[in-house]
Amino acid sequence: MDIIKITNLPENKGKLKVCAYARVSKEKETMLHSLNAQVDYYSKLIKSHKEWKFAGIYVDEGISGTKSDRPDFTKMVEDAHNGKIDLIITKSVSRFARNLVVLLNTCRELKRIGVDVYFEEQNIHTLSFEGEIMLTVFAATAEEEVKTMSLNMYWRIQKDMERGLIWGGNDPFGYHIEEKKYIVVPKEAKVVKMIFDLYQSGLGDTAIAKKLNKEGIKPARIDKWSKTTVRNLLLNVTYTGDLMLQKTYRPVMSNKRYKINRDTKPKYHVSDNHEPIVSKEQFQECIRIRAKRNATYKDRKPVRSYPFTKMIKCGCCGSSFHHKVCTYQPKWMCKEADKMGKDYCTNKAIPERVLYKVIAEVLGLEEFDETVFKEMVEDMVAYPNNLLVINFKDKTSKEVTWVTPSRKDSWTPEMKEQARQREERRQLCLQ
Repeated sequence: MDIIKITNLPENKGKLKVCAYARVSKEKETMLHSLNAQVDYYSKLIKSHKEWKFAGIYVDEGISGTKSDRPDFTKMVEDAHNGKIDLIITKSVSRFARNLVVLLNTCRELKRIGVDVYFEEQNIHTLSFEGEIMLTVFAATAEEEVKTMSLNMYWRIQKDMERGLIWGGNDPFGYHIEEKKYIVVPKEAKVVKMIFDLYQSGLGDTAIAKKLNKEGIKPARIDKWSKTTVRNLLLNVTYTGDLMLQKTYRPVMSNKRYKINRDTKPKYHVSDNHEPIVSKEQFQECIRIRAKRNATYKDRKPVRSYPFTKMIKCGCCGSSFHHKVCTYQPKWMCKEADKMGKDYCTNKAIPERVLYKVIAEVLGLEEFDETVFKEMVEDMVAYPNNLLVINFKDKTSKEVTWVTPSRKDSWTPEMKEQARQREERRQLCLQ
């Protein structure tokens, strides 16, 4: 029988509400198999103490300890703030968090509301006098360990790339990655060849995307083709049988999001690495056509910025809303719905006057003020059924439903005056 001694528990008149936190990282796949064992262990441990009340087990699976946006970790902290937890038990400092700032800020936040965290391996209670001093030392060690692991992994990836080997990534449309090699998928390869042929024959990215969607041809990992999807395919040298490695990279000890490699790190070009789908000559011809088309529009007028530019996202397809002037009034609509049609995205356009009115009401203003709007609002998401979600910079959100104006209400005084003048001219012509 295992006997576990836990000392220096905080005093509590009633039963302590005790939970446990466990995390298994995707870097160590074998740890996933121990998840059930950990949950079982902590459940038995907490329930074996008569003076404790079981408050649950919080588990984040396949998530790095350097990240702060762990779902169950966040939920646990929220529950602690809501009085559902008095004590959190976790295996070690590194299991709780490997980021020193995240660790200390979370522990201090919990300490402020009287919630204790107990680290089994280090035998530390955060509510104890020496807790934070010892915690800082152990956390710094854990952070240094993960930095070393990241550097070792980066070195390994670099060496593989220097040898022309693929590292990670999803299967590109037209290929299947098998043992770090590209294998042609015949059905998809025919579509890739068709896209290059269509572009070479004169069709643009948008026209090709519309044609593919109309014919029911599905792209990889998404439901429909868009202008961006087609453009990225046409610019991908992989289809010529060559490889361009390290087009993106993950910085060491960061939030681990991939960044585009803009000559920050070396790139590796591997010639004739795998079976091509299109010839190098056709690929270069499509590049030349694109350059010629871009040069044609080089002298276009600069894009005008409006108060809602880059502020509204489409809740249906994820695209941005852009400003468009129609016959009757300016409005904001989904870019992809505008370019690709309602077969691609069915989200409605929002009249600009309606947006001004709704935002002013939400912010408690008599009329729309762009300065106040930019100071308070982070972004907005437009959904079907006239639903608009406004996300504020203080991390709160508000849902509002806007009303579609009637044809009569849509007419501004300027529009009425223009209509009156047109009617006068028409009457003069009839005389």
